[in-house]
Amino acid sequence: MDCRVKKYLVKTVYLLAYYLGFINVLFVIKKRPIVITYHNIVEDELYDSHPHLSVTQKASVFERQLSIIKAKLPIGSDLEAGEALITFDDGHKNNLYVALPILQAQEVSATFFIPASYFENQGMLWVDRMLMWFTCVPSGTYNIQGKITKIATDTDRVEAFEDVWASLLENYAEKDRLLAELEMQYSFESLDITDRYRLQRFEPLCPEEIALLVEAGCRVACHSYTHEILSRLSDQELDEDFRRCERYVDLYNSDWYGYPFGRPVEVDHRVISRCEASIFDKAFMNIKQRGRGDFDIARINMPATDDKILIYAELSGFSTMLRNLRSTFT
Repeated sequence: MDCRVKKYLVKTVYLLAYYLGFINVLFVIKKRPIVITYHNIVEDELYDSHPHLSVTQKASVFERQLSIIKAKLPIGSDLEAGEALITFDDGHKNNLYVALPILQAQEVSATFFIPASYFENQGMLWVDRMLMWFTCVPSGTYNIQGKITKIATDTDRVEAFEDVWASLLENYAEKDRLLAELEMQYSFESLDITDRYRLQRFEPLCPEEIALLVEAGCRVACHSYTHEILSRLSDQELDEDFRRCERYVDLYNSDWYGYPFGRPVEVDHRVISRCEASIFDKAFMNIKQRGRGDFDIARINMPATDDKILIYAELSGFSTMLRNLRSTFT
């Protein structure tokens, strides 16, 4: 089926579900908190003038989303049934300088999951370096992991990154070698990216900036040490990652934990069990369906849209229900 036809049919189903009241019924019977996760909110001008590989929204869309969510649900600061909780992952500078003013203007609180290594000023996360490379490298042909990779369109960039990600899941020990290979193919410092966009989208918060989030009344919680794929660490490496996080517990104002990446492939039962044995009280994944307890709490990644019906379909769980139904019959 043509992609445009499929989108039209899905949107038609959403419209019917909304105007027939089915989506509203799902909101009424949903007896748990609705946890929403964001990553990067960038100024409209920068968003419109730069490519985006993943997890980035423009400021005006984020502002409208908050208004739409508030019109349907109270937005709280804890895990209360029937309320929405806004969370952010990764702790880039845009969280403080772009997202926070919008949150404050809307009188909304949020939780920010931030890697503990930021308290040591260690610089850009390895995964952000990788994302920046695939997002901003000039169009061309590159030899990546012995494979000739053509990068010309946005789809090419997404597919090239997904290929690399799949290989990392198979052999995580290759991570540093892969980053070195990307540097050889095209230098990170030569990427076509403005200083302003690089600073806002990819650069991490420093300790003084994290303290400003705390002073603003935000919940600041742990997001691992350096955002590794925890499921691919050895038991010893996993223990060390959690121990390093625990050294900075006094600099956070929360005992919550957000798993990096947050899908089952990156957060297996071994990781969850290790988190349960740590000082952390609750832990959050990036899965839409409810887990088994306080250490695999589901979150919704909001789509980059200000369409009210699409947003309500995500928040109510209708979109997940529809996807599960489609997969059953395909």
